[in-house]
Amino acid sequence: MKPAVVLPPLLLLGMSSEQTAPEILPRMDSGIEVRPLDEPVEVRPLDERVEVRPLDERVRILTPPTPPGEQRGTAPRPLPAIDASKSEIGRKRKTAGAEQDSEKAAQAAYDQAVAAAITAFDAQDYAQSAEILIGLWPRIQDQADVGMMVLLGYAAMHSNRETLAIEAMTKAAELTGDDEILQSLADVLHHFERYEDASAVIARITPSPDRDARLAELAMIRAERARQTGDHGTAHALLLANEEILPPAGLEQLGWQLYERGQAEQAAARFEAAYRQAPSESRAQGLVFSLHSLNDHARLLTIVEETEGPLDQLIDENVRNRIAAGHHHFSVDSQARLEAVSTLAGGTPPGMSLRLGPEIRKKRGTPGEGKLSQRGLMLEANWQDAANDLHLEIEHQRADNHVERATGQRVYGLWRHRLESGLQTRLGLGRTLSGGAVGPALIGEVGLEYQQADHGGGLRLFRGGNEESLLALAGQRDPTTGASWGRVLETGVQLDGRLNPGEWEVIGSLTFSTLSGEQVADNRKVELYAHALHPVASVNGLRLGPELYSARFRHNLGFFEPGHGGYFSPSFHLKPGLLADYNQRIGERVDIEARAGLGWAWNRQAAADGNPLRGEEPGKYAASRDNGIAYHGRIQATWEITPHWQAGLHAGGQKSPEYTDWQGGVFLQWRWGK
Repeated sequence: MKPAVVLPPLLLLGMSSEQTAPEILPRMDSGIEVRPLDEPVEVRPLDERVEVRPLDERVRILTPPTPPGEQRGTAPRPLPAIDASKSEIGRKRKTAGAEQDSEKAAQAAYDQAVAAAITAFDAQDYAQSAEILIGLWPRIQDQADVGMMVLLGYAAMHSNRETLAIEAMTKAAELTGDDEILQSLADVLHHFERYEDASAVIARITPSPDRDARLAELAMIRAERARQTGDHGTAHALLLANEEILPPAGLEQLGWQLYERGQAEQAAARFEAAYRQAPSESRAQGLVFSLHSLNDHARLLTIVEETEGPLDQLIDENVRNRIAAGHHHFSVDSQARLEAVSTLAGGTPPGMSLRLGPEIRKKRGTPGEGKLSQRGLMLEANWQDAANDLHLEIEHQRADNHVERATGQRVYGLWRHRLESGLQTRLGLGRTLSGGAVGPALIGEVGLEYQQADHGGGLRLFRGGNEESLLALAGQRDPTTGASWGRVLETGVQLDGRLNPGEWEVIGSLTFSTLSGEQVADNRKVELYAHALHPVASVNGLRLGPELYSARFRHNLGFFEPGHGGYFSPSFHLKPGLLADYNQRIGERVDIEARAGLGWAWNRQAAADGNPLRGEEPGKYAASRDNGIAYHGRIQATWEITPHWQAGLHAGGQKSPEYTDWQGGVFLQWRWGK
């Protein structure tokens, strides 16, 4: 939006300043003959000049000195006649008179030309007005005529002469430092979309509500331009830096920026402030989306009751009564209308999806031992409503270590149910891979979580499989005896927690478990994981922070003889590092999710018996240690073909001094319902 131009009153007063400043526009030598206003202005050739003498050369009036012997106050003696034409005094008087007449003529011509420039400007002939004033520029500078500098700036602006307009206005601002002239310079910069420069000029004006309003307007324009070019970090930083002076529209703009960054609590605060000052439909929608994601419907009800506005239309009487009664089961449609959801089957139609695609995994190692290849076809089904999440995985897989092979199916289902006040339950049940040397086993979990906007935690009891080798995954046979052993199961308890202080997200988990298998010695494990992530303002969707992983096993059972489980089991493992998380929509249809970590690993392996289950061959495997760089990563890209069809791919892996593992896959996904 271009600012309206209001010419300062000084244009009518012919304001000048006695200050001097370095020239910005070059001096332009030209002579001008000014005719009556009803006749066109004729610009003479550049070699016909008007000579303007300095204004400080004035006619001096000489008083003869008092002759000796005479007293002041008495009648003076008559002076002898003096031929003025031949005397020095006469010559000076003639010269001064001629100069005065010349200056008067030049000033009269200047005043008439100025009047013609103003007339042309008023008639919206801005190009003609600018041309007249360019011809007058030397005298405008000599007289420090700030009013004509400003007029030239506006005339050049309207005739789209950017450099001339900015230089003329800058000269006027340097001569005066006046708030009104600075505002005019900012108008010109704003007109030519030089918003950053305009902001710097406005910041020099004496603080006032009007000045703050202009600064806020420019910050909003610059933030929107940055957002449109994909520079969301700059857009966010500009609005945040000017938040104290933002009008309701600016607070709403900041609210949407925060909401898109996943900071729903902070977004809701801005939407609420903007809505309470000036209710609007878009601010009401922002409130519903952000507070619903926080499950804070009571706050919505409070705002509806205290502030009349469009929010009333998004929350009907039935929903208000349910909120007041303490219900938390609601859904939101695409127009931000809050709807009640039945907690019984057959309520609101659920959102569902199916995903199908091939998967592949490669783990380096020795054939028959650490080497593992897995190829399979994965089917995932999801069903979700406001209170429930159901997830089912069915995979047909072939796993081999380049000596033996297992081909079968793996199945797992998980149900998560949201209760009142942020509580969630989880229940999982499944089966390990079939078709191996050792038969499949049941696995599952049961847990309770408590989740709020800025914190959460949970407790989970679980039993799961281990896929670090074919021995651990499905067992293998002794080539000499034909006996089978392996298929390791891990049973334990996991505690996890989450904090969101400010923009940080801090997540940690602590696991205590036992590991056992068919004809495999028992083991115990303690595992700790934590990370802290903070948004990077300059890169939208990127978060960085520290990461820590540590594990400790009672026994080293990482070998491939009977009694061992073929899984990594150090007596001490520590890996601190840096974690990066990126989640962003590219264009209108592609979503990118990526996470990668880089660190340094310290690893200690205890000595191990040949057969730890029976205590045979004590100390057959010596203790060892190694250190080195370790990294891991995973990326997934999803392309939205239509609102119901998506295609995607994922890839990832991890590398440490003792372990290398890569995996990937592609998929096609179908979604329907809400």
